[in-house]
Amino acid sequence: DPTPPWAKLTLPISKVKVALVTTGGFYLDTQEPYETDGPERQGDWSFRAIPKSAPRDRIKVAHLHYDLSGPREDINCVYPLDRFMDLEQDGVIGELAATNYSFMGFIQEPEILAKETAPEVARLLKADGVDAVVITAT
Repeated sequence: DPTPPWAKLTLPISKVKVALVTTGGFYLDTQEPYETDGPERQGDWSFRAIPKSAPRDRIKVAHLHYDLSGPREDINCVYPLDRFMDLEQDGVIGELAATNYSFMGFIQEPEILAKETAPEVARLLKADGVDAVVITAT
């Protein structure tokens, strides 16, 4: 089915709690980097929780399948945490979720992602009261 999944917002955007999810391969320097070059090169279907309050210089990126020079200079070109914090401050959105999520998008076994890690992130987002998710891809 070529129609993308869509859920209609029932709140005004100015009241919505938004979370960011990316496939850009971001992680905190205190977290384990993604497995980008394993022996079988199957990819890494795990995720990292990224607090919106994390100092930006502590957010790193690991990915072999896109040019990392832009996000290493400014993560907002792929993972726009600061831009969404601006939207929150300006009252455009209700708030950016306290915790946002990153995957490393090169995944050779997407069925594991679909059965395990994606539903886990969905549960975490729901438990946090997130109303909408913006997904950024590389």
